Amino acid sequence: MSPSGDLGGERPMAARPLAGHALPTPPSPGARLRQVRHESELGCWETVWRRPLPSLRRFVAGYLGYDESGRSFRLRRELPSDLITLVVGFELSVRVLRGQQADEGGGPEGGLRQQIFVIGAQDRYRCTETAPVSSGILVRFTPVGARVLLGLPMHLMANQAVGGAELLDALLLERLAQLAGKAGWEERFATLDTLLAQRLTACADGLTPSPTERAWRQIRRSAGQVAVRDLAAATGYSHKHLIDRFRDEIGLAPKTLSQVMRFRSAVRLIDTGTRLTDIAHSCGYTDQCHLSREFARYAGRSPSAFSRSWLPDGGGLRAD
Repeated sequence: MSPSGDLGGERPMAARPLAGHALPTPPSPGARLRQVRHESELGCWETVWRRPLPSLRRFVAGYLGYDESGRSFRLRRELPSDLITLVVGFELSVRVLRGQQADEGGGPEGGLRQQIFVIGAQDRYRCTETAPVSSGILVRFTPVGARVLLGLPMHLMANQAVGGAELLDALLLERLAQLAGKAGWEERFATLDTLLAQRLTACADGLTPSPTERAWRQIRRSAGQVAVRDLAAATGYSHKHLIDRFRDEIGLAPKTLSQVMRFRSAVRLIDTGTRLTDIAHSCGYTDQCHLSREFARYAGRSPSAFSRSWLPDGGGLRAD
């Protein structure tokens, strides 16, 4: 499920803030904003989740603001996701490492370090390194929203982190950079609503949902437990054409996306006290061993080690 919780019938999230900025707890039903502050020996951080305007929710899953300092750790592990993230840093403070491990791409020139950049859909976890003082906003785009904004086939962005100057025009970059100077989170989010409404609704005027977009939503609603052959039958596409359309419009093949969604549904249950065997059964895994293999694949950790890596109050998934 996205930060907004407004993607059309996806399963509700657990109450606890989940790992990374990939799985935040959205505002409660009827509310548009949720704000959490944390202060402990781990550090200080404030996390603010906000839904976009209703007219934008086909294109933007949600906004997430963050402001943190004095952390006792430097690395986080970001989980796989079908959403595309625009990172608007208020300072040069985040580096996306090249490899999946904390020690890969860790040299002075390793990875991507820019104030504004885009991370495509991911079918693997990725480590990020953050400076001791860091603040900014994440904009979580749906695949159709990212495709309209960027004008690119989504497979070109999959598992990539790309600097904003390579993807966005100068005027948009300038407007995004000005967010840091706004009076507070509400003004920043309202500015984003206005800016993205101008960009997306104008470009998408008359753009009806494609069979691929509807199939993507079906995978999300089922938490990855719909057969690809059934998706192909519903769209009228051949199996090969369905894969081609998913790569172009979503960024991930339908089978891969289903596996990612199934894993994310397991993540939502892993820290609720539910037995691993029950989680495996509920999420469509053959057994607990299958569940553990998928955690090793998509999180780089066993379920128990993953649970111990939680940071409180939406702080993310610690990687060091």
